[in-house]
Amino acid sequence: MVLCTRIIISTIIFKYDVYIPSTYYYNKAAKRTEALEKQYINKYDEPMKDSYIPRFAIVGYDQAQFFIRGIKNKGKNFKGTSTEVNYVPLQTRYNFEHIGNGGYINNHFQLVHFKPNKTMENLVY
Repeated sequence: MVLCTRIIISTIIFKYDVYIPSTYYYNKAAKRTEALEKQYINKYDEPMKDSYIPRFAIVGYDQAQFFIRGIKNKGKNFKGTSTEVNYVPLQTRYNFEHIGNGGYINNHFQLVHFKPNKTMENLVY
């Protein structure tokens, strides 16, 4: 039943040219994603769990790449903005903004566009 529902929903969202706001974009067919998933299998002798979307292993990878590169490049002056980090994430984008006297919030916004030709694109704002 769940599989049938997923097929119906995926058919409808492509047919009607739908845009969905999302905090992540997982593109299994992307060469960089394929390479990371292959490295993961080589290291851990099993694939990433596919029951979790977003892929938490990839979220962690993107976070580590973002923060380690930012701290390496800027040290204590790292503010968490995407312009401070030379990294294109595989799944989850970050661009932090300082909020009042408190901490930081990720103000990244993106839409996933499901096109009638059965392809998808990630629109980042």
